[in-house]
Amino acid sequence: MTRFIGVVLLACITASCGNDSTSPSEQPFNQTVTGTASVFGSTRHGLTIPRNGNLTLRLTWQDPTVDLDLYLTIPSCTASLYPLSSCGVLLASDNASGTVETITRSVTNGEAFQVWVDNVSSRTANYTLGITVQ
Repeated sequence: MTRFIGVVLLACITASCGNDSTSPSEQPFNQTVTGTASVFGSTRHGLTIPRNGNLTLRLTWQDPTVDLDLYLTIPSCTASLYPLSSCGVLLASDNASGTVETITRSVTNGEAFQVWVDNVSSRTANYTLGITVQ
């Protein structure tokens, strides 16, 4: 019996007995933002990166007749997305069809960006923006 308890204790110590030993800086960051993209309008979301890792922005919406585009810009682009050439666009996902746009990028803790959802359609659309840093 004593040997059994010793084996269980050793296994418990080795496996941390169910405690998650991953530090907060290693935990994936997930956030979901919802919004509405007005007709031919752009909506801005400020983003400060909470940890080092790989950023994934995933924009989804329901209506395939609506064309939404996703842009990642420098932090100072706050007034208007247009003209794109003066807004400091770092990455863009601007497929002409479908209901998903995705951007990925390596990031570091504390970096700041603006995320823009741009509606290039004549119909309003509700959207979901998933933000993940792993």
